[in-house]
Formats: sequence, C-alpha cells, structure tokens
Amino acid sequence: MVVAIVLFVLGLAILGTVVAWALGWAPAARGTRLGEAFFEAGQRTQDTAVEFWEWLRLGR
Repeated sequence: MVVAIVLFVLGLAILGTVVAWALGWAPAARGTRLGEAFFEAGQRTQDTAVEFWEWLRLGR
C-alpha cells in the first residue's frame, strides 16, 4: 500500500513537471523580470547621480 502511494505521488510530480514544461512555465525564471527591473532602476539612479554631479561641477 505504501509503495502504491509513493508511486502515485511520484506520478503526480512527473505529470506536473511535464505539464509545466509543455506550457512554458519555468520556476528558475520566476524572479527574472523583477531582477531586470531592479537592475534597470539601479542604472537609472546611477545615471541621475552622474548627471547631478556633472551639473554641480559645471555650475549650470
């Protein structure tokens, strides 16, 4: 009986993996877009800081 339950759970896990793969879901890509957004925000902040210091240096 225990073997049947283990095989059933294993089958469900495999079936879930196959369905996720077929639909294009990827757990590893879960935070990728958010990470890219944080990276871009950091770059914009750096650009703004550089422009601000350049503005101060030139006195404009």
